[in-house]
Amino acid sequence: DFSDKEINKYYPNEYILNHYFFHPTTFNYNKLRELKKISELSNLDKLKLRINFYISLIFFICKKPYFRLFDNSYYKNNFEKIIRKKYEYVFVSHLNNKDQLCSKNDQYFGDLPEILSKKNKRVLLLLIPHCKIKENDFLNLKRNINSYDIYILSNNFLQENNVFEEVTRVIKERRRLLKTSKNNSHSKLKRNLYHYAGEKLFSKDNQNTLLQAKQVSRIISKSRPKNIITTYEGHNWERLFYFFAKKGYKKIKCLGYQHTLIFEKNHSVKRELKSLYNPDYILTSGILSSKIMKKSFSKDIKVNVLGSTKFNKKNKTADLLNIHEAIIFLPSGEEEEAVFFTNFALNFAKTNRSYRVIIRYHPVIRDKFKK
Repeated sequence: DFSDKEINKYYPNEYILNHYFFHPTTFNYNKLRELKKISELSNLDKLKLRINFYISLIFFICKKPYFRLFDNSYYKNNFEKIIRKKYEYVFVSHLNNKDQLCSKNDQYFGDLPEILSKKNKRVLLLLIPHCKIKENDFLNLKRNINSYDIYILSNNFLQENNVFEEVTRVIKERRRLLKTSKNNSHSKLKRNLYHYAGEKLFSKDNQNTLLQAKQVSRIISKSRPKNIITTYEGHNWERLFYFFAKKGYKKIKCLGYQHTLIFEKNHSVKRELKSLYNPDYILTSGILSSKIMKKSFSKDIKVNVLGSTKFNKKNKTADLLNIHEAIIFLPSGEEEEAVFFTNFALNFAKTNRSYRVIIRYHPVIRDKFKK
């Protein structure tokens, strides 16, 4: 209720929309720990939050007004080439680890971008980086995939003329949230929620998402594609990208691909906000997901089943598995949760040797758990 009202009340407001805190996805380990901390905010905690806010502002101001990802002009030149082209489809996916650079298929959309490009459709794949990469890594990816264009969004793309204007707007928004916090004297939790949201308004994650969204907006405004297709899990960046895509080109259609599990408490993936914040279409990974989404959204948002692009219906590996004697553990991308899951799964396997135990790690943390 708190997050929904705040986002819709101050519309349009990219800073509130961008705030990860206003997009409750699942009750994971870090989210629960964060909420517990908020409910018990002390004066010392508030002082630490304030110091961290100003440190974040300083880091933002210190970012040089050009691309720094590879510390040379290669990345900037690639961006300039991208914005000079016209596209019909823009996909937004994730670069989770370096192994992904060796594959022709995208981890989320499979071979769909390649299929479209072979049908003479002009396709651009945008990747949100979740790992550190170097120029050679990007060159390998370009060599591996040459049927469509690829661009890795940068966390350091800052236009020289908007740095202090951005800072001024952020400080103004923070003041509003802190003032609202003081006015909620009747409710300690609500007061703390506003205070925490204000001090975390320009955190590192929020900064990166905002800078990436502005790159998307610039690409969209120049190339004017018919469609932008993103993964859809209820995260802040998805809604922000739809907002900035529509700012870049009003006629664009925004499609969200709901590719993963929907849990009972998945709130943000099932909520309908103001029109500029919503996808025009939601493509689901199954019939049950489609029913859940249709029930959650109005008829203004079309819901269709896309299915999986990764595997054919006949899968030899699946046929060999006896589902009654196998248990699969699917930890999220949070390291703390994955440690707990791994220990639990190992202990279970030792004491239940008649079962086959499988642990499937999220691509973001898979490299950390190889051993």
